[in-house]
Amino acid sequence: MKLSRQTEKIIRALLSAKNNRLDIWQLARRSGYLLHVIKSVESLRKKRLVSVKNSVVSLKNKKNLPKYVFKKEGDLKSIMRRYLKYRNLVDFDSDDYDQLEILPEAVENKLSMMMRKNDLLNRDILCIGDDDLMSVAMSLTGLPKSITVFDIDEKIVEFLKKISPRLPVPIRVLEINLLKSPPKNLCNKFDVFVTEPPDTVKGTLLFVSRGIDALKRNGVFYLGMTDVTLSKKQWLEIEKAIIQAGVSLTDIIPDFEEYVSVGDELSWTGFKKLPSWVNKPPKKPWFVSTLFRGEVVGKKKKVRFSSKNIEKELVTSLL
Repeated sequence: MKLSRQTEKIIRALLSAKNNRLDIWQLARRSGYLLHVIKSVESLRKKRLVSVKNSVVSLKNKKNLPKYVFKKEGDLKSIMRRYLKYRNLVDFDSDDYDQLEILPEAVENKLSMMMRKNDLLNRDILCIGDDDLMSVAMSLTGLPKSITVFDIDEKIVEFLKKISPRLPVPIRVLEINLLKSPPKNLCNKFDVFVTEPPDTVKGTLLFVSRGIDALKRNGVFYLGMTDVTLSKKQWLEIEKAIIQAGVSLTDIIPDFEEYVSVGDELSWTGFKKLPSWVNKPPKKPWFVSTLFRGEVVGKKKKVRFSSKNIEKELVTSLL
């Protein structure tokens, strides 16, 4: 039985409720737009998977549901302990690729949100860039159907290939330069993509455009974007391009992701022309981003942006 995203939300909400019952109002709170929820409930009722009475929806005939909907989410703290064992083996920070890892706490927060939004269960997921090993954290939940990583860094590619056979959900890793179009057979293949792109307008839009091309109908993405090195004018340019591609920004959560403070920020490309009085590196995490979640609504369009001089504008620069 093939279930829509909306129907999955309803069934998962009922499975987690006492006696597998919820009134329509609480079901809508957990599952989204009321009229769509009612329509999905009516469809489930016709299939004899739910019963309805006095505004209450009750799950029935659970044996007729696909097995994957019964997967239980593991304990997040236990998942993160296992994740840290892998993360502590490597450090992928590199100014060459504008890499800076988000802190493990930020990985945990994002994982928790993806669970709440039902964006992991039975999903085909794409990570565009993976210096913080988000793909490993998602795999350790055991929930996704598949996980694929696009990355240009050979060190990341080789590490993920090495550990993939040990993970609950194997990770397919492809060494891809996003300046070139990925193979056409990777378009319209994924339910979700996750990315922490370079903090430039063109860098962000390049990563997002490749991700949206890869998404199936009604796909979802998670994007980290900062106002530490991007102005509000630049944010507006990025948001306009994303919305015009047919995407609804469902969640915008400020200060969601803290990044590792590496101590050599003064030598970063684009930071070398700071005034002379800025001569001490940070002692605590200072670089933080807002998390955006977006959903493709209806027919998606290409993300439109100028690719002129794009290779020179992929690395974060303040000046």
